Amino acid sequence: MNIDMILQKFPELHGKLSQEELMNIVEYYESLEYLSKGDGKSLEFNNKDKTHAVGVMSTIFKVSQKNINMFTGCFKGDICDHRDYIHELQTAIEKRKVSVKIVFEDEPNTNSVCYNKLLEIAKSSSKVMLYRLNQEYAENLNKVTPGLSHFLVSDGRMIRYEEDEKMYKAFCNFDDKKTADILERNHSILVANSE
Repeated sequence: MNIDMILQKFPELHGKLSQEELMNIVEYYESLEYLSKGDGKSLEFNNKDKTHAVGVMSTIFKVSQKNINMFTGCFKGDICDHRDYIHELQTAIEKRKVSVKIVFEDEPNTNSVCYNKLLEIAKSSSKVMLYRLNQEYAENLNKVTPGLSHFLVSDGRMIRYEEDEKMYKAFCNFDDKKTADILERNHSILVANSE
């Protein structure tokens, strides 16, 4: 991984970041590659911007073998429509037969390239299940716990849990079975209260 590769992934960064800032992104992506090898390194790390979010989720999709469960907003497109995100998610589903269950908190964005790709795959595959959280349930849940946090959990060990969705801040771990178990149970509750 080098600066040119990062600029190919994110052409909008060209001329906006210093060489040092671009090298920090390169190092972050190299760390993701290292941590994704699944060598029992339970290390929590942060996701602090859009480039990190695309990298973390694409990496999880790339190494997932069994399932990907997600609770998300609406697929507004800034992360999910990145070509790496779509490619790795589609490859997981079509090549490795990974099952994907996504619960949307809000009405999905019908202009999202990724959402439309998933709808297309779902027509011919039982591996993709898309849900919309029941609005009455969401309102009641928000009264108890304001501001539902979005999350991604895969294979009972990899997690990305958002702390601030507007700033793309999240904590992540590629080998945290305890937190993954909690998120899997929460995801099952959300699916049970979805349409």
